[in-house]
Amino acid sequence: MEPRKGVRCVEVLRPSRGKCAILPEIAFSILTKKRVPPYTFPVAVAVNTCCQKEGVALARSVYRKLRHQKLLSLLDSDPLRTDEELAGLLRASVSTIRLDRALLGIPELRERTRLMAEKATSRLRSLRYDEVVGELVDLEPNVWGLSILQTDGSMAFRHTSLLSDHHIYAMASSLAIAVIGADMVITGSARVRYRAPVYVGDKLVARAKVGTSKGNKFVVSVRIRVDEVEKFLGRFIVVVVPEAETAKPGDSL
Repeated sequence: MEPRKGVRCVEVLRPSRGKCAILPEIAFSILTKKRVPPYTFPVAVAVNTCCQKEGVALARSVYRKLRHQKLLSLLDSDPLRTDEELAGLLRASVSTIRLDRALLGIPELRERTRLMAEKATSRLRSLRYDEVVGELVDLEPNVWGLSILQTDGSMAFRHTSLLSDHHIYAMASSLAIAVIGADMVITGSARVRYRAPVYVGDKLVARAKVGTSKGNKFVVSVRIRVDEVEKFLGRFIVVVVPEAETAKPGDSL
């Protein structure tokens, strides 16, 4: 079988064998007998096989490589995904995901979070680490930042299971300040929307992105989600304050 016209090819070389082409969705169907794979890639794989047994073995290898690529892509977009979440998205068992992580040299979630937090803390300038509401786990100054907050009963609104909105705002505003690489940053203005209720026990994931800037003012967008559902959207204008302006009236400079 020849690769489809316009489809990019990747060769898998097996010495002393003839060549034919097999699409990854065909390889997937051999393994699972399903007509539609959970994900496909625009690539044809040139393989060397002359019998069904070798074809199935090679199909497994192709499918594994595709799963590894998708796993890396998912963790690149959200490094805080659990093994259970990854297993659901990739339609694989949790044990398979753990084996894939080991093969790719990817640490477990707790270790990933610790390493990311250490790196982010070393880059933090505008706030102390304990001033950030939630846990700062990734930071690229003046570009973007990532934090998480595990909610509990002390954050509830009155005697309900709803989370008080000021905890959500504090998480967003502190991240908007933290993402700016300067010694003194304050919030100038904010426009926020609470898109859906947040409940006690939810894990909030906040992502800040720095947009345009003019002089000492920066526009920072912050989105907070629970799992894949967006709960909060904020647009902050934060201001870098010169050191001279931070002194109290009458203080000597």
